[in-house]
Amino acid sequence: MSVNLLFNLTLNTGIIMKYNFSVVECPSNPILVVVLVIAWIWFGCTVSTKGMVTSSFYRELQKLTSQNSSDMLINVGDPDCTATSDSGPSSDLLYASLLCEEQHNSSESEEEANHEDFPGVLETNSGSLLQDILTQLACAINEDKISKFNISRSHLWEGALRGLRRKSFSPESKVSVKFTDDSGTPEGAVDLGGPKREFFTLVMEWMMNSQLFCGTEKNKYLSCNSNYLGDDFYFYAGELIAMSVVHGGPGPKCFGLPLYDALTKGVMQTTVNLEDVYDVELRNSLQRLKDAKTVKEAQNLISEDNLEKVLELAGTLQILRKQDDVLSVVQNTAHWFVLGRGHACFERFKAGLSTLGVLGAMAEHYEKFKEVFCYSNVQLNADLFDCLFTINYSDEGSNNRQRESLVLSHWRDYLQDVEDQSVEITFSDILFFVTGLRKVPPCGLALQLSFLHESEGKDNIMSTFPMANACAGKDLTFAFLNTKGYGYA
Repeated sequence: MSVNLLFNLTLNTGIIMKYNFSVVECPSNPILVVVLVIAWIWFGCTVSTKGMVTSSFYRELQKLTSQNSSDMLINVGDPDCTATSDSGPSSDLLYASLLCEEQHNSSESEEEANHEDFPGVLETNSGSLLQDILTQLACAINEDKISKFNISRSHLWEGALRGLRRKSFSPESKVSVKFTDDSGTPEGAVDLGGPKREFFTLVMEWMMNSQLFCGTEKNKYLSCNSNYLGDDFYFYAGELIAMSVVHGGPGPKCFGLPLYDALTKGVMQTTVNLEDVYDVELRNSLQRLKDAKTVKEAQNLISEDNLEKVLELAGTLQILRKQDDVLSVVQNTAHWFVLGRGHACFERFKAGLSTLGVLGAMAEHYEKFKEVFCYSNVQLNADLFDCLFTINYSDEGSNNRQRESLVLSHWRDYLQDVEDQSVEITFSDILFFVTGLRKVPPCGLALQLSFLHESEGKDNIMSTFPMANACAGKDLTFAFLNTKGYGYA
């Protein structure tokens, strides 16, 4: 099994033009009739010309996007067969879907008809596609300049900081990552997208599981670490997340809703519930305080649970005169613990997240970016995973095509085994092997599945790619799970 991956640009466009004709009574004045006829002819020519320009424009875009593809190569293993590939030359292009839209003066009913014709296209509340928004943000990337990261997987954060602090670094430059193994040997010389995506995946996982964040796996909040604040780690964390989203990497997908709301709406406009308090002991104490039936009982609980110091630090310690005062203390203390106490850390993180215009886009397109930053239970299955790939067959009717159909059936059986948990591997493991990502990124994926035969070309030259038996599930599982990183088997 071998992988040769580049991110493919995809074009999702659709133009529906409707013309409403009505019959009118012709005026009796012949001059007016001539004027109307000329106006009608001019209108028809204008529409025709715009249609020709639009069509040629999209054809050129299709040519551009077809030059960059992602291939997963499966070795068929027949020395008498030659495989053909539809993939174009390798190029390090923008790793995001290329989407174009035109302004149309259409009614609401026409817009609804457009949506029905393109059911797979997701839109934000403002009518913009998430991929379209990311494409616009990615326009700031300068493909002629490179920000290099030399990364050792065992010292991931240290390598990321070196890259971010380098004098030549700019978040608006193209990112190039070179991994070194434990002995210091470089893994490949050119980053065509896979190492970069793996770097963003690994550094995202490191940050979410570090002391930069607190909370559960699905609801993360910023911690309050003075050492990290002094080293400006919160700013770097925000900057890396912003770069990952725009440069084709994953989003966090684990922020607690109050943290996301605070970033997009403001801290004071964010509601924090008692369930959001991730410190179990404090949450239980506040819950008992909230459940107190009388003010006297609440005052006793504050003393018994040693809440006085916490309330004093939070600035919520007050004289309790009525039950509403108790509820106010509980709510304000929860808000302080989750968002208020780490205000300086929050501001630095927010500044880093402003990189490449990500924070502004989050505030403008709240719902769509919520899918990128907050947890959502979206699971891949065999059918969805199979749909990620466009299959590059040999010529129809050839011996290669017949063998490829057989191999493809075994491949889909293997995917079904993964879904049924008959093998000790997940779709995230396979996706990480193929793309360097454990989940489909916000900008989307366009992958191609190709077949390698044992000999290539008219000279019957043996393939230089590593081979694996695509019909043996154990071999595939071993290859996927025992790789150093993206694309190695």
